[in-house]
Amino acid sequence: MRNIVCTLFLMGIGITAQAQITCSFMSMSVNVSDTDYIKLYHPGAYLLWPREHNIIYWEIQNFQGGIVHRDTTIGNTAGDMGFNHSIPLSDSMTVYSLIINDSVSDGANTWAMACSVTDTLYWKPDTIGSFIQYRWDFVGGPNEGKNVLSQSEVHLHERGIRIYPNPASKTISIDGLSEPLRSVSMYTIHGQRVYFDRPVLGNNTVNIDHLPEGHYVLWINERIQTLVQVTP
Repeated sequence: MRNIVCTLFLMGIGITAQAQITCSFMSMSVNVSDTDYIKLYHPGAYLLWPREHNIIYWEIQNFQGGIVHRDTTIGNTAGDMGFNHSIPLSDSMTVYSLIINDSVSDGANTWAMACSVTDTLYWKPDTIGSFIQYRWDFVGGPNEGKNVLSQSEVHLHERGIRIYPNPASKTISIDGLSEPLRSVSMYTIHGQRVYFDRPVLGNNTVNIDHLPEGHYVLWINERIQTLVQVTP
């Protein structure tokens, strides 16, 4: 039986309050849970204005690190993402999301925000009286988001990867990979690929001095990692 979990969030947040919104508000939750279907909710799509500028990149992995599902949601409905899967109920899944808004506004100022959130889904038992009901839920709850634009080094603890410096103007370095660096891609926040390379074995430095100033989504070995800011 499909288990529907209602997610309540405060309506009527005025545009003047946007300056107070931080990545710590970006906690994912499960809206719909079935044995082979999950619908996730990301509050950032409703908290960051203008909403039509929100882009959320999603990646779900199985326990072994294989890709279960990838998706990109855009605009006013970006906060809802559902997917089918065939993961055994005894296993878990890792969910990674990256929300980007290049023009968050408080009415007077405009700035870019990018928040990453990672957590693990598992088949959770809920005891209701004498009954036990199961559903997919997050282990972390709440899974607090991280700002990937305000750090000189991006530490992806969940994957053991370090990307630095960020922002950068000439090169970025990638350390801590558990496998050889086979490919590097960079996309604009609107999904256009502007860089692709297959580095020589042992070379974990990426040249970015040819890219225009702006924010780019970095993919390593065909998996989304984080946002990189290119400066003059």
